[in-house]
Amino acid sequence: MKRILQTILVLFCLVSPVAAVDLVYAPEPVDNPLSGLVPYVGADGRDQFPHSMEFRYFAFDALMRNWGQFDFGAIERTLQQTSGRGNQLILRIYLEYPGKNNAIPSFLIDEGVGVTQWKSDDGLNHTPDYQSPVLRRAMREFIAAFGKKYDGDPRVAFIT
Repeated sequence: MKRILQTILVLFCLVSPVAAVDLVYAPEPVDNPLSGLVPYVGADGRDQFPHSMEFRYFAFDALMRNWGQFDFGAIERTLQQTSGRGNQLILRIYLEYPGKNNAIPSFLIDEGVGVTQWKSDDGLNHTPDYQSPVLRRAMREFIAAFGKKYDGDPRVAFIT
């Protein structure tokens, strides 16, 4: 049995090169959407490679001003830019990011959300107490408002 399998394998290897096909390049539009390299919105060199999505960070404090008060203007303007170029937006909303300013809404700090400050090579960083019920309530409220506004919006590719 082992001898038969070896013989079949040798015959296959001898016959396979004979059946090779020469492939010729045929240019076509990019047909692998929602994957691959993704430039930042407004990045230099953005047009040097094909892409269907762009990426941008948004600070939480710029989007949630107070309880029930949301400002989606920056997201909306960015969505208009990216969709105007025929692309979708990947967005990330952050509360903390090394090297960036504090993104914790001041009304949450005023309501007692603890903040730990620490130094890194990027400067002074601010980390909120993620166990805080006040912060968690704010995040739930924001997610609900964001979902109500953008659920099913074809301009949004992903939220990371």
